[in-house]
Amino acid sequence: MSDTPPVPGQEPWGDDLNTYLASLEERIEVLEAKSEHVFNSYPWKFSAAAPPANAGELRLNDANPVVATNISVGKIDGDGADRTPVFMQLSLGDLIRVNDWDNAAILHRFNVTAPAIIGPTSVDIPVTWISGSGNLPTSGAAKINVGFLVSLIL
Repeated sequence: MSDTPPVPGQEPWGDDLNTYLASLEERIEVLEAKSEHVFNSYPWKFSAAAPPANAGELRLNDANPVVATNISVGKIDGDGADRTPVFMQLSLGDLIRVNDWDNAAILHRFNVTAPAIIGPTSVDIPVTWISGSGNLPTSGAAKINVGFLVSLIL
């Protein structure tokens, strides 16, 4: 039996129709079992100071991103928007990408290891470093881009 449907003018499938539909149902079940994600990115400024982060800032609990286990980020991003709804959606296995706004070669990726801890003005996100290279900019005007790949809960 072929997995391709009949073309116009071709004989109907006959007994093969149930086999085809069962195969199609199996493929749909596999696709529906896969997680769906949404990606958003927002501007902040990187600060090499110890956490907690101020509004518009992102800080790591270690100056070396490779060994950092926590991202502290101000609830208010660099554009003045409250990103609490994004932080509330973070869960185990979601991804965070932090890169220099002006230099895409400076990039670090982190895996979320536990739900975010949302405080009054900042959020702590437990993470492990996945990959990346380069030093994030710390000058007063230098922006970073922070991207969130968040699993959708349906």
